[in-house]
Amino acid sequence: MSNGSRNTCGGILIKNNKILLGKRKSDRLYPDIWDIFGGHIESSETKEETLFRELKEEIGIEVKDHEFLESYQDKDPTFGIDYIHHIYIVHSWEGTPENKNPREHESIQWFSKAEIDGLPMHGEVKRIILENVIF
Repeated sequence: MSNGSRNTCGGILIKNNKILLGKRKSDRLYPDIWDIFGGHIESSETKEETLFRELKEEIGIEVKDHEFLESYQDKDPTFGIDYIHHIYIVHSWEGTPENKNPREHESIQWFSKAEIDGLPMHGEVKRIILENVIF
């Protein structure tokens, strides 16, 4: 993925009309906001392989059914690095999500659509959830 931008993949998990989000730690990129789970695409990976690996590492689940939703471009406010974020909906998985990476997220929590609207989040992630996810 040598397009000059760094690429990431993230997954939106929905269960019982709620979405699982993680609160990013204050010393990470995009600090102190609620976010979906995912991470950087490694040079040898496809987007889907990254999604599977990151969700296993961060919340301990194995993705079973997923669907590509959309990609968006972004510039990280701390270092000015260009990113392309690829977002998926995860319809089903094995395992119970738990915070497996406390260096990245201080907590994880399920939220309803009404609750998401008032959370501190990256604007594009919030838009994607509120406009495209049915829950």
